[in-house]
Amino acid sequence: MVKKQASSIIKKYKAFQYSTSMLIFLACIAIAFTNNTVYSAIALVVALFLLRFSSSFYFRKFILSSLLDKLDAPLYNELAKECKLFHESAIYQLQGEYSLGNYQNVVSICEQQLKKEKIGKQFRFLYLSYLAGIYFDTDNKEKLKEICFRFNLALASESNKDKILKRHPRMAIYTELLDGVCNIPSRPEKLTDSAKISRDFLDARIYLMRGETDEAKRRFEKIINDAPKLNYAKLAAHALEAIENGVDYGEGLEPIVVTEEYAIPKETKAQKFFRKTRPAFRIFAVVIVISCIVIYFIDSKERTEYEAYLEEVRVMVEKDRDGVEVLTAFNLEISGETADSMFICTAEDRLIVASSFSYTGEDDTMFYETKVDIPISALDGLEEPLICDTFNCSTTYFSVESCFFKDKKDMPLFVHLTEFEVNGSTVYFAVTEINVIQGTQAEI
Repeated sequence: MVKKQASSIIKKYKAFQYSTSMLIFLACIAIAFTNNTVYSAIALVVALFLLRFSSSFYFRKFILSSLLDKLDAPLYNELAKECKLFHESAIYQLQGEYSLGNYQNVVSICEQQLKKEKIGKQFRFLYLSYLAGIYFDTDNKEKLKEICFRFNLALASESNKDKILKRHPRMAIYTELLDGVCNIPSRPEKLTDSAKISRDFLDARIYLMRGETDEAKRRFEKIINDAPKLNYAKLAAHALEAIENGVDYGEGLEPIVVTEEYAIPKETKAQKFFRKTRPAFRIFAVVIVISCIVIYFIDSKERTEYEAYLEEVRVMVEKDRDGVEVLTAFNLEISGETADSMFICTAEDRLIVASSFSYTGEDDTMFYETKVDIPISALDGLEEPLICDTFNCSTTYFSVESCFFKDKKDMPLFVHLTEFEVNGSTVYFAVTEINVIQGTQAEI
C-alpha cells in the first residue's frame, strides 16, 4: 500500500516539475523572439529563479510534506528510496531512519560521516545533534553527556557560535537537563507539524523528569494520537507503560547496538553529472545575462543616435517643406561600401526619398538632395510595382534603379530593401540595380 501511494506521489511530482520547466522554457523562447535584449536578460534571471523556486516548492509539497506535514515516516522513507534522494550529508537518510525509530542506523550513518575528513567537518554539528537526540530519546545519560561534550568542544573553535546554536537549539537544552535544570523551553512561533511533535515529546519528557506524571501522561497520549506513524509514538507508548508500571522511563529500552555499518546511498551518475555541470551552467547563465545587458546598452546608444539623426533630418527638410515626418533612414551599400546615406520621409502629401551629405573640410552642416518625389496616393495602386524610378547617388558615381512594392512575393531580385509604414500600410522600397555611371571616375 505504501509503495503504491509513493509511486502515485512521485508521478505527480515529476509531472509538475517537467510541465513547469517546459512552460518556463517556452516563455523564455517567446520573450527571446521579441528581440528585446533587456527583456531576454530579465526573463533568463526570472526563469532561473523560478526553476530553482519551483524545484524546491514541489520537493517540499510532494516529498518532504509526507514527513513534515503528514507525519508518515514509512511513506517518506519509501519516497526517499524511490526518488534516490541524495545529499552528501545523508540528511534524507538521517531524517528517514530517525523518524522510523531505526536508531542503530542513524548512529551508523553519523559515525561513518564523522570519520570523513571533509563531510565530517562540514556537517559535524548536524551529526552530533542527531546522536544527542537519540541518546536523549533512549535515556542514555552517559552517551548524551559525551555527545554534548563533543559538540561544545567543536563549538569552541567556531566564530559563529550563536548561529550554530540557533540551528541546533536542543543541544543547550540537553546540557541544562544533564545539569538538573528541568525548565520547559520556549517554542519558536513557526514550526512544522513534525517539529511540533518533537517539541511535544521533549516537553512530555521534561514533565516526567519533574515528577508531573499527569501532565506527562496527557502529552504522551496526545503524541500517540497525533503521530501514530512516527518514532515518537513508540517512545510515548513506552513512556506510558513505564508510568503505569511505576518504573523509570529508561527501564526496558533496548540499548543501541550497531552491528553493521549502514549502507549510505551513493550519488547516481545523473546526480553526479548535474552536480558537476551546475556551476558551469550558472556561469554560462551569468555570461548570457551580462551579454544581454551590454547588448541592450549598445542598442540603446545606437537607437538614441539614430533617433537624433532622424530629428536632424526632419529639421533640415522642414526648412523647405511643411509637416515633415521622417519614416526611416538607411545606408545604400554596394560591395561593402556606402553608395549613399538616404532617408525616406513624407511632407505635404508627398513621399520623398533623398540622400543626405555634408562637405569635407567644412562644418557639420548637413544637406540633402531629393531623388524620388511622388504623391503618397501613388502608393495606393493595385498593380505591382506601384511605381519605379531611377536616380544617381549624390556622393558616389552610381546609378540606382528602384521600385515601391506592397507585396514581397511580387518583388524581383533586389540588392537593397527598406521597409516602412505609410498611413497604416507596409511599403517596401526595393533597389533592384546599382550600376556605375558611364564616363565617370568609378568606371575608369
